[in-house]
Amino acid sequence: EWLFGKKEEEKKPEDEEGFLKISLDKKALKELPKFEFSQDFKMPEKPKIRSKEDIDREQRAKENAGKIAFDMDKEYDLSNYKGRFTFHFDRVNPLLFFVSKKRIQQARDENLKFQLRAEASKKIGSEVFLTPEEIKRVKKNWLIVGSAVHPDTNEVTPIWFRLSSFVTFNVPLVLIMLFYRNQTPQFNAFMQWVNQTYNAGMNYGNRNASSPYTSKDLLRGYCGAVATSVSISYFLRTYLSKHISSLKGSRLILMNAALNYFVAALAGASNLGLMRQKEWVDGIIVSNKDGSVEYGKSKKAGKKAILETAFTRSLLPLPVLFLPATGNFLLEKIGLWPKRLYAGKMMELMLVTFSLTIALPMSIALFEQQAVLDRSRIDEHLQNLPKAKFERNFEISE
Repeated sequence: EWLFGKKEEEKKPEDEEGFLKISLDKKALKELPKFEFSQDFKMPEKPKIRSKEDIDREQRAKENAGKIAFDMDKEYDLSNYKGRFTFHFDRVNPLLFFVSKKRIQQARDENLKFQLRAEASKKIGSEVFLTPEEIKRVKKNWLIVGSAVHPDTNEVTPIWFRLSSFVTFNVPLVLIMLFYRNQTPQFNAFMQWVNQTYNAGMNYGNRNASSPYTSKDLLRGYCGAVATSVSISYFLRTYLSKHISSLKGSRLILMNAALNYFVAALAGASNLGLMRQKEWVDGIIVSNKDGSVEYGKSKKAGKKAILETAFTRSLLPLPVLFLPATGNFLLEKIGLWPKRLYAGKMMELMLVTFSLTIALPMSIALFEQQAVLDRSRIDEHLQNLPKAKFERNFEISE
């Protein structure tokens, strides 16, 4: 080892892995610094891998920030009378009568887009989120469409045949019927002709489109209804003229209300039956629960729809004619009826307008617009179908 003039270095003791072996006595071990170990030490969590659905959900949440989930179907509970009354009351609003045709068409198009959006959202299990301004716009469009667009044909209804025209047209008519003092049989017959002509137009404008009517059908129904109302009014007024002539003030108004109610109720029912006799004879279409599948026409469903609508016809003139007459009678009794002529006329106008505004929704809310017909009560050729429903479009009459 000394031949090369280099002294071999002293080897250091190593373990099998190449680490130096250090031997320390007990005293040296005690002098080593102490290490503090944390019991809360946690290994870093594995990062989560987000799915496409999670990313889309987060994106929608960002887009819908500040918006509200909205469903038009939940705005009205049509399963009870209160919900149906509110539903019809909003659509009969006389202010909707003054909406232009261009605005109606715009509302119809926007309403259709919203319906398509709502259906697409339901298919993916989502909701439609809108800002408060957008919700207000959707509701307004829905009311305009409901009052001026036929639900079956999706066409704009002629202005005087719309639901919103009911109050506008009938206010002057009812004022004359109730408060005009010198009513003759000829006068009453003329007023009933005007009334039933309007009713015939409303019947046509709000008919069930599944039962097509010919011009002959409409003319026969109109003539029959007018003949019924005019003849009843004329002969009834002639027969009671001696008794009516001795009445004055609020008692005369009450008698006018009773007479006109009887004529209007009977004529309205006959108007309905004659104008919609095709539905009674041929029936109306029945479908599945959501209306996506039509099974055919049912005569029993048609008769049920006509009878229920006729019942609402008989009740409709009740608040229209008796609320103003009763109000006039009671206010005169307790001395609160205005003494001045113009103030009295304004009171009459207020009573008539109020009664007309609530009368229509009160009567047509009695029955659901879409009703279920039990399998046992349906026509024989439809007996094997699942529980079906029939759609009924209510007609309007004073």
